Amino acid sequence: MVWLIDVIDGAQPRLFGVGLLCAMPVLYLHTRRRGTDPWRAIAVLTALVAAGLFGGRVGAWVFGTVAIADFFNPNVAGSTSTMAAAFVGLAAIAVQGKLGMRAIDDVSPSLWVMVTFARLGCVFQGCDFGRRAIDGVAFSANSPAWYLHVQHGWIAQASGYSASTAPFAALAVGAGLFALAVSLRPFNGALASSAAYLALSFFVEFFREPLTTVYWGPLSRPQWLMLAMLVVWVWVFRQRDRQGTPHDAVS
Repeated sequence: MVWLIDVIDGAQPRLFGVGLLCAMPVLYLHTRRRGTDPWRAIAVLTALVAAGLFGGRVGAWVFGTVAIADFFNPNVAGSTSTMAAAFVGLAAIAVQGKLGMRAIDDVSPSLWVMVTFARLGCVFQGCDFGRRAIDGVAFSANSPAWYLHVQHGWIAQASGYSASTAPFAALAVGAGLFALAVSLRPFNGALASSAAYLALSFFVEFFREPLTTVYWGPLSRPQWLMLAMLVVWVWVFRQRDRQGTPHDAVS
C-alpha cells in the first residue's frame, strides 16, 4: 500500500510552533505532579530550546547548507536536527551540573512534545524522506523526493507523485512518541528517554534516502553523531551521579 501525501510548504515550522504551545501545559502538569517549580522549568526549557535552534543553524553552516552571511537571516531556511540535538544535550549537561538531574527531568516531556511535532511537520512538508520501497509513502510533485526521483530518472517528470518511499519521517515521529512515554518516568526520565530516542533514531536512519545524507564508512553522518551523543550523554551523567552532584533535590 502506498500513502499519497500532498506536501504543505512551511508545515514543519508551523507544527513546531504548535508543539511549543502544547509543551507549556505539559510542562505545567508534569512539574505539578512532581512537586517542582514550574517557573524554573520554563527557564530551563527556554535555554534548551534556544540551544537547539542555535545548534541546528550551526550544523547547517558547518555542513554547507547555509552561508555564514545568512546565518541570522530568517528568510533563509536551513537547520540540522542532529546538531540541534547535540547542542540541547550539551546545554542539558550544563544545567544538570548546576541544578541537578531533576531540572532536566522536569522539562523532558515538553522537549519530546516539540520534537514529535517537528518530526510530524517533516511528514507533511516532505523535507525528510526514505529510500525507495514497494510499500510506503509518495510525495506530491515539486517535493524534495519528487525532484530527486525525477533527477535520477526513477519517475517521469509528468508524474504527479514521487516513487514510493519508506516512511522515514513517520518512523521518526514514532521514536519521538516513545521517548515522550519514557520521559514520564518518576526518575531519570530525561536520561532514559534520550537514550531510547537516540537508539531508535539510529535504526530509523537506515530507512533514510541515502542520497540525502553523507556516509562516513558503513554509517551515515547522523548515525555517527548519534553514537557519539549517546556515549557522551550517558557517561557524563553517570560520572556526575557517582560524584554526588545534585540529583533529586526539590526547589
